[in-house]
Amino acid sequence: FYRAQEKLRLLQLTLERAAERSRDATYDGDRAARDAYVSIIRSGQKSALFYALAARSEARLLTDHGEDSDAAAWSYLRRAEKRLGSGVDPSTIEAMRQARALLALSRGETCTEIKETDGDLLARCAVQRGELASARKTLGGLSTGAEAQRALLALAALEMGAGDTEAARGAITKVLQKAPNHLGAQLLSGLVALERGEKVKLPDS
Repeated sequence: FYRAQEKLRLLQLTLERAAERSRDATYDGDRAARDAYVSIIRSGQKSALFYALAARSEARLLTDHGEDSDAAAWSYLRRAEKRLGSGVDPSTIEAMRQARALLALSRGETCTEIKETDGDLLARCAVQRGELASARKTLGGLSTGAEAQRALLALAALEMGAGDTEAARGAITKVLQKAPNHLGAQLLSGLVALERGEKVKLPDS
């Protein structure tokens, strides 16, 4: 009984750490989250939920960081689908839906499944449809919550694409105030400086 309790405690701790690292919205953070989910599966926990979480993390690495993880994401997603049964945990369905949306975005395809609870993906799919005002509203609402870093980076990218470098810089500054060494934000800051004809400060790493 004690061993079962300890195993459950460690599993919960791993899931919490993975979610926390993912909220960093960095390459290292997203890799750490992916590695955590894969380690759970390798430990023998092969439920649909863990395969769905692994699929979403692989898709996030592909779409946000350019990692060659397309095949891995689809593989985990198919395994999750095979393990679906009656009374599926809503978290499993959510992770699978978000994985599919990320994969669609990586290919420039239309997001066919998206919901109000899908955070930055809701906004990014709106951008894909040309609905910039809707995307700004969504990202603005997320910019003070748990997913603030990722939302602010997405907002900066949106504003850069729209040609509003001042708004882009404002979003980037908020990220750097919380995480001064955030490489993604530093790179975006450099792009803004280039666009404005200013001196570029290279990232430290």
